Amino acid sequence: MSVTALQTITIYEPLRVINEQVTGLIAIAEQDLALSYFGNRYGEAVGLKVLHMLACIAQGIGAAGPVIHESEGQLSRTYANPYRGNITFDDLDSTFYGKQLKSLMKSINILPLNRMM
Repeated sequence: MSVTALQTITIYEPLRVINEQVTGLIAIAEQDLALSYFGNRYGEAVGLKVLHMLACIAQGIGAAGPVIHESEGQLSRTYANPYRGNITFDDLDSTFYGKQLKSLMKSINILPLNRMM
């Protein structure tokens, strides 16, 4: 039995409000992940990717930190980096959900094509 992305999200985070941000991230994750690779586990993979992205957003990844320098003439602003290290959405090891997605990816056996000549 396969589960959808929304079911996966609510299984892991039952109190998560499904809003436009979540549905938008589902659309992005669906473009990032291949149905042909995950097969009947595709919804689970998409849900885990969305939860990973939400956790990254909560950690401030992809967002600017507080203004640490500002000048008026010729207008200039510098923002602090709100997180340590060089973490991106692609760094699946940075969140629990990313690690779950990596584990799911490793558990899927893709058999090589047997080409007969």
